[in-house]
Amino acid sequence: MLKSLKKYTNNVFLYDPFIEKNDKLNTINKLPKLKKFDVVIFVNAHKQLKNISFNKFVKNTIYFDLNNVLSDKIIKKCKKNNILLKVLGDKK
Repeated sequence: MLKSLKKYTNNVFLYDPFIEKNDKLNTINKLPKLKKFDVVIFVNAHKQLKNISFNKFVKNTIYFDLNNVLSDKIIKKCKKNNILLKVLGDKK
């Protein structure tokens, strides 16, 4: 997915708490502030993401959950607060 997105922009970052930081590949191992991004895509259900605080979400960012990463609690809070979150398989 990272390679595909980099075809359109070099401003793509991959967060994974279990990988080493690599500037050449734009990989980071510390969760950044989500407000820095236009789009955030959740792919891997790491514990750090399952327990992410709702306070990290902002309205000017578009979020995608492609692998049932976010908790039901976070999904409900996003919808209630008009935060744009699309969940794979969600019909709404």
